[in-house]
Amino acid sequence: MFWEIFTFELNYRRVRPVTYIYFALILLLSFFTVTSPGLKLSGSIGHVNANAPYVIAYLIMAFSLFFTMITSSVMGVAVVRDFENNTEAIMFSTPITKGQYLLAGSQDRWSCWYL
Repeated sequence: MFWEIFTFELNYRRVRPVTYIYFALILLLSFFTVTSPGLKLSGSIGHVNANAPYVIAYLIMAFSLFFTMITSSVMGVAVVRDFENNTEAIMFSTPITKGQYLLAGSQDRWSCWYL
């Protein structure tokens, strides 16, 4: 049951344009933050190098806050879609636990980001 849910969600994400929009947004934001001298999200001013531990920690924090919004919008679609179509009762009546169902949905979303 896990594999069926996983492949369905993976195929569903593959044809949606928002997956590629989010991928491009993350790629461009990360690329321009690292390479562009005009776009500074970090505090590399004066004697602070761009690869200082403080700057790296700040970038990780800023990206984590931004990417959390994207992750929640991607992962929430499947749950809302199931409740709108009244399929959550079918999913939860099969021999799969709620944790396995949510894990199968989240695993394909994470694998989409790595493709």
